Amino acid sequence: MEIVEPVPANLWDRVAARCPCATFFHSRAWSEIWEKSHPGIFRSAARAVVFGHEGAAVLPLMEYGWEGKGFFHAYASNAPGVYGGVIAEREAPEDSSSLLVGSLRGARSKRIDFFGNPYDDRNKPPAGWERRPNFTHRIDLSRFSGEEDLFKSYSHGPRQLIRKAVDLGYTFAEARNLDDVRAYYQLYRKVLTAWGDEATNDYGFDLFKNIFLRRDAGTSFRLVWKGDELVAGQVALTFNGICDAWHAVNDRRHVQNGVSSFVVHHSIQAAMKDGCRYFDLNPSGGHAGTATFKERMGAVKTPFEECGWGDNGVYRSFCKFRRVLPHD
Repeated sequence: MEIVEPVPANLWDRVAARCPCATFFHSRAWSEIWEKSHPGIFRSAARAVVFGHEGAAVLPLMEYGWEGKGFFHAYASNAPGVYGGVIAEREAPEDSSSLLVGSLRGARSKRIDFFGNPYDDRNKPPAGWERRPNFTHRIDLSRFSGEEDLFKSYSHGPRQLIRKAVDLGYTFAEARNLDDVRAYYQLYRKVLTAWGDEATNDYGFDLFKNIFLRRDAGTSFRLVWKGDELVAGQVALTFNGICDAWHAVNDRRHVQNGVSSFVVHHSIQAAMKDGCRYFDLNPSGGHAGTATFKERMGAVKTPFEECGWGDNGVYRSFCKFRRVLPHD
């Protein structure tokens, strides 16, 4: 087996489509969206191995953080801290994953991070790598025969809030054009200001625009309106029967009227109509209140493991000498 880099588009698409544990973040579409939205900051470094008769494994990967005139760099599978790791179209030989992962370690790699995948319990962290526990909240959609069944799975609080939002005239619709995406982004900037130093991300408009432009690949902006005012929304990324609620915003003035539960409820229904197996509400970033909200919406806490490597003596020496060298 040999490393294939860059990965041919048809090979990547084939492997991702045939791997039941592949999420949108393992797809070529996400790699292209992220790279296009961050030119000069991230570049795709995905690689693959081919084994047996038409068997292959792919490692979606981003390279970033260049130092030392480009000699050193870091890797993430996948950016920005979303599900990653090796995917395969059928049971891959153990040494195929080892070959892919082993190809990253070298004098030029200052840091490698794999952010795990709750849909794949086969790929274990390599020996000697740091291990970090994490969890997401997801809903197994096969449990429900329809909306009534789904609604009963929520706790009393969300059910009451959804009814309240309906009574107050809030409406749900998917984004139709870039004006809707701009409205979402403006609400997002407003929410970031309210969070202040507690905000855990800060994305530019280009990312949301590029996500919207890949609707053919399974992206959707799911929005809640009060008349002409956008008051809540969610970015849903669907691939291979897994709908990931990757990003969400809520206008704090309207939260007491149930818009948070309302948008999640309608987004889950959309995933059910699309024939999805799972609705994933994503890791909560350490926000206990967010995790509690997801559990009240019927989502089940699902653990997975992240891992990383940064034991590069060459890079440590570079950092040491850089500190003592004179600067202009």
